Amino acid sequence: WAEFTVVIPCAVQMEPGEVSIVHYGHGFLGDRREVQGDYLAEMANNNRWVLISFDTMGLTRHDLIMILRLCVNQAHLAEELTDMILQSHLNRLIGEKALLNNLGHVDPIREALSGGVKRIAYYGNSLGGITGGGFVSLSDTVNRAVFG
Repeated sequence: WAEFTVVIPCAVQMEPGEVSIVHYGHGFLGDRREVQGDYLAEMANNNRWVLISFDTMGLTRHDLIMILRLCVNQAHLAEELTDMILQSHLNRLIGEKALLNNLGHVDPIREALSGGVKRIAYYGNSLGGITGGGFVSLSDTVNRAVFG
């Protein structure tokens, strides 16, 4: 089970055609909903990006208690945290495959991708720039990445 957010910009909805899929990696204590921010919406609209974002498990605001426990001498949680980050990479990989294979025939996504996919990229912000390196190295489809 992995929750995710997909953003289909107005430019893609109004004028179907070739798009790029861009994975978004959120910042520390952020979550997948960061992908709905104004600056990303503008970039997605201007560049015909369909954005997809997953939570980086273990490093969202929902995980703050575990992170604090890790910092106060409960180092055994570090192994759990690294497992959660790896699971997040797998969620992104599987989520991309689901997106490309129509997520069970979700009409807005099918329509957005109907003009073809030009490229698949990754854009990581802050923590997303750090963890994105691991994801991009595992992906066989991402051919461009920005680590910010």
